[in-house]
Amino acid sequence: MSNNIPLESVGIGTKLEIPILVSSPLANPGKDGNPPIKFSVNPTLELLPPLTQAYYNTVIIEKLDVIYGITLEALIMIPFHSLNDYTIEAIQQFTFSDRGDIQLNIFITYKATEKKASTYVPYMVTLNLTETYLKEKSIKGSYGRVKTIKTFLVDTDPLSSRGTVTTVKNPTSGS
Repeated sequence: MSNNIPLESVGIGTKLEIPILVSSPLANPGKDGNPPIKFSVNPTLELLPPLTQAYYNTVIIEKLDVIYGITLEALIMIPFHSLNDYTIEAIQQFTFSDRGDIQLNIFITYKATEKKASTYVPYMVTLNLTETYLKEKSIKGSYGRVKTIKTFLVDTDPLSSRGTVTTVKNPTSGS
């Protein structure tokens, strides 16, 4: 599911002050060694939605699985013309899903010049979200209660953004 969101709605979350792991899932020749991917369609200003996977991190305490965080992995596509100067950041926001379950919105942001693109470079973004972080920053919420994560890719300069909803899975059972 992909949605366009207004840029001004991004400002209501909390900027994540954790290491954001950005790696190259493919090799050569773009920035950081990623090959560009070119679509044979007309160039567009729209961003491609991220592909995501999320799972709970648990620890066994007194024979009980206790959730201490969530790992979110997102494959994002940055327009090729944006490669020279960008910084990836993330913003989180606790909210409710359409079904009333607790949902975490993650806005993966970068800033680039608004320009039509048909060539993109893939990057894997990994966020390790922990309950300790929430306590340290006095953020109300619990990752253990999150049922879904809606992930958005946002270029903070232009007007476009794209999003994807992911169900959070247990690390061992896959459900």
